[in-house]
Amino acid sequence: MRSFILSAVFTLLLTGAALAEEGFTSLFNGKDLTGWTVKGGFASYAVEDGVIVGKCAPGTPGNTFLCTEKEYSNFILRLEVRYVVMGNSGVQVRSHARPRGERESVYGYQCEIADRVAVGQIYDEGRRAWGYSSKFRGLKRPDDWFSADAPWAFRKDEWNLVEIQCLGPSIRTWINGVPCANMIDVLDESGFIGLQVHAGSAGTLQWRDLEIRELSAPEWKKIDSGIEKLGDFVLRAKVSKETALALCGSEEEKKFVKDGENFCVLALIGSRCVLNFNDREVRDVNDSTAVAAMRETLAKVSANISGEVMEIDAEMKAQLER
Repeated sequence: MRSFILSAVFTLLLTGAALAEEGFTSLFNGKDLTGWTVKGGFASYAVEDGVIVGKCAPGTPGNTFLCTEKEYSNFILRLEVRYVVMGNSGVQVRSHARPRGERESVYGYQCEIADRVAVGQIYDEGRRAWGYSSKFRGLKRPDDWFSADAPWAFRKDEWNLVEIQCLGPSIRTWINGVPCANMIDVLDESGFIGLQVHAGSAGTLQWRDLEIRELSAPEWKKIDSGIEKLGDFVLRAKVSKETALALCGSEEEKKFVKDGENFCVLALIGSRCVLNFNDREVRDVNDSTAVAAMRETLAKVSANISGEVMEIDAEMKAQLER
């Protein structure tokens, strides 16, 4: 009898909240919303049959988010999501909230979850929208650019596996194992995780098997010279207009340089070269020639650059390129 009871209890635990993979911790106990809090609009969240259910409140303003009470910095997040009634949704990472009247407005990185070509891409909720990215800038919506595989990775009316990796300045996403977004940005390095129900006329979603594995990233270190001699790295620094223009490779890139001081993010990782000015992505290419040219430029102007650098060690590089 005792063994039967233990077996029954174990079965209930498995069905209520799937056991997290080794190294991962479950974010949802399968019974209630302990550890979570609602921010933003008027959508409802509840636990039904061991899964989280979010329902749109038609005719009400503002997007709604079920958010972790704990904040996270570097991690791999995995969860499954399914639309019961189609609408619009996303998964927030490294996010925050600001007061808005009697409620709160959520802002930060969002992995888009919708039955369209932007699925898996990063939208900057409540802040830069799609405009931060050179891929999406100027488009009313990013339907003209996407991973050739990503749109077809999303399975309408079925459970979809979402994986988001935040590591240092890197954010990567996968939908059902298909790579989608791969961005370098330093606007936020920590924050809560949130499950969005977008405002609108309809939308009911389910989430299950939410789990997280926390990671560690190298520390930012001050640097005043010799940047071009480093291996793989990400630099963040305030630079003059003249230095910013020198780092640009085209007239189009120079359009994002402003008079006076410019906030610059530069990543050289393997053959990848990423350049951001003032929280806008200017360049993101995989081109060893571009990396070599940038190192030559840095050799000329590094004396004018004083900022912080994160050197990418072998362990981090393996995570960034997996």
